Amino acid sequence: MLTVTVQRGISAVTAYASGEIDLTTAPLLEEPVHVAVSLATAPAGVVVDLFEVTFLDCAGVRALLACQQAAELAGVRLTVRRARGIVATILAITGAAGRLVGDDGRPVEPRRSRIPW
Repeated sequence: MLTVTVQRGISAVTAYASGEIDLTTAPLLEEPVHVAVSLATAPAGVVVDLFEVTFLDCAGVRALLACQQAAELAGVRLTVRRARGIVATILAITGAAGRLVGDDGRPVEPRRSRIPW
């Protein structure tokens, strides 16, 4: 299950996602983020907050990149912030982290694993 709420702020329009983003729920992410893009003005842009997202697969990554492309076409910057755990790892492994820039200007990075190899 996935829920996305959009909130217009002073500095950006933020889409807060909660739950799992996979093949069946990815469209549920895209629609509200496209609404956020339509509400945003440059340079404020759109922020997609992934703090409460517990799972992300390739369909979710594709949805995020499609949203970013739509934002670019609209002249608005889209960034992802607060990705953590497996979500941050998937973004890093797929190379999407390099395109989805965090709110501090740095790519989203996964936390270092403590598994001894």
